[in-house]
Amino acid sequence: RVGGPPPIAFGPPPEQLLGRLKRIKACLVTLIVALVLKLVGQILLRPWLALNIVVDSLDALLVALVGVFLMKDDPLFRPVYTFLMGTCCRGCEGQCPGGVSCLCTWFAVCLITALTDLFGDVGTVYVGFRLIFDPSYPDKYEWNFKSRSTPWFICMVVYMVGVLLALLAQILGAWQGMKGFTESQALLDPLEGLEGGAWGGGLPHGGAQQGQQPYAYGVQPQPSAPPGEVPAMPMGPGQRLPPPRGFEPFAGQGQRLG
Repeated sequence: RVGGPPPIAFGPPPEQLLGRLKRIKACLVTLIVALVLKLVGQILLRPWLALNIVVDSLDALLVALVGVFLMKDDPLFRPVYTFLMGTCCRGCEGQCPGGVSCLCTWFAVCLITALTDLFGDVGTVYVGFRLIFDPSYPDKYEWNFKSRSTPWFICMVVYMVGVLLALLAQILGAWQGMKGFTESQALLDPLEGLEGGAWGGGLPHGGAQQGQQPYAYGVQPQPSAPPGEVPAMPMGPGQRLPPPRGFEPFAGQGQRLG
């Protein structure tokens, strides 16, 4: 792309992206379920660290929040989006239109949080696996239940299932978000590959980076008038364009010199 940032898409998602959004929805639902499993399992194992556990889960909550904005047109998440816009996210509508415009953000936060969660949870998961499958492994950690007991085993399995599901949902969600963003940009770029560039910034030939206007699917931007010509004004009902004027020599009045 030449001449500016990609166009901002808004409005209902096009038919070409519906399949991709269904897969992203499945990743979002899986992530929410996994987050609940992680919180329940880990807090039951170490209730005195409940506050730290909740704080460490804020990145997953951020991913879920972005996913709700992305899926705002979905019947399942529309009530959640409406509730958020009327409470804690009031005033964000003018800054983030939601919907397919959040595809790039969704891809980015899924990828980043997948990496951070992987490094953050790998220690506890490793210890849990060793304690479950290696009876000789010494337990040097403090738990709410006796290690290798039935309550401890249930809570540890719940926690590890939540960790694995969350990582799977974030990795697949990042992949689907990247592919969806690429496809959405292709739908917004009817001139992609032609000499001179595509519709950049929602405007012809690169557009304006400041004051950038959103670009609705199915609505093609009108090219600007060539230099030196006045752009055509929008016509209302019953109005006609004035007849074209050809070249007219100077017809003013003045004093002849000499």
